[in-house]
Amino acid sequence: MLRERLKGPALLDYYFPGRRFGVVDLRRHFPMMSFVDEDERQRLLDVQSKKARGKGAPKKKKGGNDKKKKAKIVRGTGEGYVRAKL
Repeated sequence: MLRERLKGPALLDYYFPGRRFGVVDLRRHFPMMSFVDEDERQRLLDVQSKKARGKGAPKKKKGGNDKKKKAKIVRGTGEGYVRAKL
């Protein structure tokens, strides 16, 4: 009995070919129930511990491109248009 193949994956392939259900799908179809995604919870704990050790992802840059100056095209004399820094 313990060595038999599991019937769950075969039934899913029969009724929902090519479709697997996960915790996200269960949350979407049954919003009134609370489901816990253990893999996502573990991932969040790992990210939190990495950040505490200083090994996390770098912080995002604030602001726009401050170092790059925008250039405005100004009408020049004789040779056409000239780029001028603002």
